[in-house]
Amino acid sequence: MKNLLVQMSRNSKLMIPVVGIVAMSLFIGGYIIRDGQITNRKEAEQQAETANKAPDNLTQLEQEQKTESTEQTANETATSTEKEQETEESKKTQQEVAKVSVAVRASASTDAIAVVGTLGTDKAGTCTVTVTQKGVKLASETNRAVNGECTITIPRPETSGEIKIQLTYAATDLSAKGIGDQTITL
Repeated sequence: MKNLLVQMSRNSKLMIPVVGIVAMSLFIGGYIIRDGQITNRKEAEQQAETANKAPDNLTQLEQEQKTESTEQTANETATSTEKEQETEESKKTQQEVAKVSVAVRASASTDAIAVVGTLGTDKAGTCTVTVTQKGVKLASETNRAVNGECTITIPRPETSGEIKIQLTYAATDLSAKGIGDQTITL
């Protein structure tokens, strides 16, 4: 081995290209690794931005749904007259999901949050209450809707400040749905 090293050191024509190739390989490998790290960091930043924007998008969606449910309530009398005039066949082919108004009342005690949702329909269904703070889900509970009302009690989260209580209703036959919310301070 020693003889081989001594012989290679004397043959500088061979040594220079070998050292050059090794140096270039290390440089290219380092560049590829660094490029991958930069790409991963940019993806993580984009995901964080998307996560931060998500609550704003949800708020806009909820406002649109509230506006639509208000318009739905105003147009209910006209819509019911139109529905009576349709034939049974057209009702079956044009079955749509009705939007229902949902009024939410929430109150917090030392160990629980009581949520009562008043629905714009008496149809049986389920209600899901989701508690969030700054876009982070803290708790969620589901219960049945009975006679146009949902009552759900959730254990009080171990947090303080403003929290958002959102109640989502869906009829058992999927013919109606609605969303309502309220913000309370713990």
